[in-house]
Amino acid sequence: MHALFPKQFPRHLPDWLNLARVVLAALFAVSVVVGCSLAVQLGLLLAAAVTDLCDGPVARRMGVADQFGAFLDTLADKGSLLLIFSSLCWVGAVPLTLTVTILVREGLVLVGRVRAHRTGFSVRHSGGLLNVWVMFIYSLRALTWHPGPTMDGWAWAVVASSVLTGAWTLRLICK
Repeated sequence: MHALFPKQFPRHLPDWLNLARVVLAALFAVSVVVGCSLAVQLGLLLAAAVTDLCDGPVARRMGVADQFGAFLDTLADKGSLLLIFSSLCWVGAVPLTLTVTILVREGLVLVGRVRAHRTGFSVRHSGGLLNVWVMFIYSLRALTWHPGPTMDGWAWAVVASSVLTGAWTLRLICK
């Protein structure tokens, strides 16, 4: 395995939850592109969200919370968001401008997090969780009420959240 990953991976239930989130997001993306029912799409999106809610508390409760787990959570979040927003954009449910903003933000933050992980620096309270949930709520809205390719107030709120929390995170990482 790559130097970013321990030799025995996945190690614990929280690692499996993070992997499950990416798999569920990939299944969600396929369900959106092929036009599965709204119930299937919502079920996959909600299941992915539940894994995001559970991985940290489960790791803390099991006493296995560590820097690698936090880094893996970041990777799972970025991969999931990439799959979710790319698929929604592909079918015209969200604007391209919003999708590109999110993908650039997530890419920059991921590069910063990789840098921080390699140097042993830990980023806490960066606002990333708030931003993930703002994007999740927007995704639910896009599924149930296709706003289409126009940038409405909700889309601009996601852009603002992405830019502000991304800048804050990079500021913490690049000190």
